[in-house]
Amino acid sequence: MIIKRIAPILLLLHLLCLPLLAQQEVKDSLQEIVLQSDVPAEKMKGLYILLDQYLVDESDLDAYMQILNNIDAEYDEERLPILKIIQDKYCALGIDEKCEATIQQIWTIADKEKSSEYLIKSHIAKANYQYDKGFTDEAEKVMQTVNELIIKEKSPFIRSTYFLEKARQKRLSGQLDSTLYYLNYTLSELDQSQENTYLADLFNEKGLAFRRLGKMDSAEHNYLKSLKIAESLSLYRALPKLYNNLGNIGHIKGDY
Repeated sequence: MIIKRIAPILLLLHLLCLPLLAQQEVKDSLQEIVLQSDVPAEKMKGLYILLDQYLVDESDLDAYMQILNNIDAEYDEERLPILKIIQDKYCALGIDEKCEATIQQIWTIADKEKSSEYLIKSHIAKANYQYDKGFTDEAEKVMQTVNELIIKEKSPFIRSTYFLEKARQKRLSGQLDSTLYYLNYTLSELDQSQENTYLADLFNEKGLAFRRLGKMDSAEHNYLKSLKIAESLSLYRALPKLYNNLGNIGHIKGDY
């Protein structure tokens, strides 16, 4: 995929300037390159870095969407991972209309490109968003659609995104036995000798379930397994919540 080809000028700017300039200055420089470049691969790589590594607000996301949508349709497949990040950020900011519009755009492109991965992931993201907004019935309908999609899906990694969201929803509704059932089923499908972000998320979710059950040692055990993977893969966004979860366990156990 084109998105994986790193343009030399972007890589040099990101690696060499980062220690020398303030974060905002680096962000501004990257945005300048994205605006001026005539190379689609360079534009998309720059957008990916901006979205993945820098704080963005609604105006940033609107600008990035405009740049992305001006790239030729022949790059639609490479557009999907960037759209997914934009969708996640619109949803996290609570910008309902734009979150929904981005999800619909992903569905259209994923269907055209026959990308089951992004069709499934974007549906799950919609269900996640609806559930957290309190629209549980609507979320369940979307999850039913996902269930139909994953029947033909061979990748255990893509399938695991569905079961992880089901486990999360069950935990939030207090159905902890069902939570552990979904998590254990998914873990049985994954090769646990190969560290990946899915395992990190699963072990963290399992730790949350055990904490709700009052089994602090089991919760700590799973948090630590998740932390080991997150540290080895440099999953920087996952680390704060894991340290926080482990700190909570220490607090509950009186291990100040």
